[in-house]
Amino acid sequence: MPDRRPVRRIEELDVRELPNNEMLVYDRQQRVTHHLASETALIWERCDGNNNRSDLERIVGSEFNISEPTTTVDKAIERLDQLRLIQF
Repeated sequence: MPDRRPVRRIEELDVRELPNNEMLVYDRQQRVTHHLASETALIWERCDGNNNRSDLERIVGSEFNISEPTTTVDKAIERLDQLRLIQF
C-alpha cells in the first residue's frame, strides 16, 4: 500500500547511534533492546509521516546503491511494525 505513511515511535525509547549507521533502540515500555542494521535504522529515521513506501525505497536505493530496494524496505517495515517501533 504505497499511500500508507509509517510514523516512528519515539515515546519511551532511548536511541544510541552505533558505528556504520546502526542503532540500538531500548524500549523502556517493553524493557527490551533492539539492534537496527543500517538500512533499517535509516528507514526508521525516515518514518516521519511524510514518506510512503515508494519514498523510502527511493531513499534506501540511493543511500545504499540498491537497484531494487523494495524487498529491503518491505522487510524493514514489517520488522519495525512487529517491534512496535512504527505505527500507521
